[in-house]
Amino acid sequence: MLKAYFDESGIHSDSHICVVAGFVLSSKWAVAMSNEWQNNVLYKYRIPYFHAKEFAQRQGPFRGWSDKQLRDFSIDAIAVISTCLNPLDSSAVIATALTSKSFLALSVDQRRWLTGGQYVDSGDGDRKKWKKQGAPTKPYFLLFQQAVLDAVKLTQDTDFHGRGLGTGDHVHFIFDQQTEYEPTARAVFRAMKRMPISVRDRMGDIVFSSKMREIPLQVADFFAYESFAYLCLRETTGKDALTNQAYRLFETIWHRQLRSTFINDKIWGQLLTYCPMKPKERFVLPDPRLNVGP
Repeated sequence: MLKAYFDESGIHSDSHICVVAGFVLSSKWAVAMSNEWQNNVLYKYRIPYFHAKEFAQRQGPFRGWSDKQLRDFSIDAIAVISTCLNPLDSSAVIATALTSKSFLALSVDQRRWLTGGQYVDSGDGDRKKWKKQGAPTKPYFLLFQQAVLDAVKLTQDTDFHGRGLGTGDHVHFIFDQQTEYEPTARAVFRAMKRMPISVRDRMGDIVFSSKMREIPLQVADFFAYESFAYLCLRETTGKDALTNQAYRLFETIWHRQLRSTFINDKIWGQLLTYCPMKPKERFVLPDPRLNVGP
């Protein structure tokens, strides 16, 4: 059994970037990660939890830490991640992101469609009567779909040419607890399991849990925040550079299965071309077997 852990960053209304990131690993290595993180990170540094934003800003349990303490902590934390995302296991790292500005530049109907909306013909020209409203101000739900599909796609069985067969172990999903977003995310997840995509039978269960209960979510938070910080810097300043910490973190995954998606203006056109709005239907990302889309 495989488990996928995901966290998000940049869902606040004035954010330039929205990110959903995390990883997939076997149940065995999920247990190992929980134990290693507890013992060699949290217990060793006498902190109750890890939150990447607080770590970056020296807040919460990291208030008053020296540069050396931060560096030592980062090295130990990344060592645990490197060990537990075992390249011999069915592990994969996934990150998907977009600019909020480009998402909000789409029409309201397009944003409803991409975030789980469903409409019926109103009989009044192009005006649509939305049976399910979607979430036109929350790009998170499109990234949620991309992350789920990528998690299943990257861990499927392949033939001797490396082509996906749509088979493999079930992937069960653990997302960070989001009281506001959870009901819609569950509805979108249920809809995805009914979609005509080749890997839908491998989509297992989904839960939303706190980072205190599901320790690997603290690692997913690390990936999400560092991805968010890097993309924000790139979008706001044009600088394409990693901090030393981000470099160490991402260096651990470069030789593993990695799927990173950045949805830009070109991708919006592709999505709406391959998945045009249709009454009584719901948006579904391109099937992995088609090798199209983001």
